Amino acid sequence: MLALQKTRLQVREFSAAIAVKTVGLQFRGHGLSLGDRACMATGLLLQLSVVTAERNWAGLDVPGLKIELI
Repeated sequence: MLALQKTRLQVREFSAAIAVKTVGLQFRGHGLSLGDRACMATGLLLQLSVVTAERNWAGLDVPGLKIELI
């Protein structure tokens, strides 16, 4: 936890609202995990960009979400 505190990252609670949004995100054939969709749902609800190294996110069109590949 100490290493995380030295970054500018913020830890967010996985709330009921995020859980509901996560379930609603369905992407057949893209191989997205529950964690992938939870990350996207969090970004959508908090109106933040999401950053990933997951190449299977490339080309996804999620209205209202900016996806940055690293």
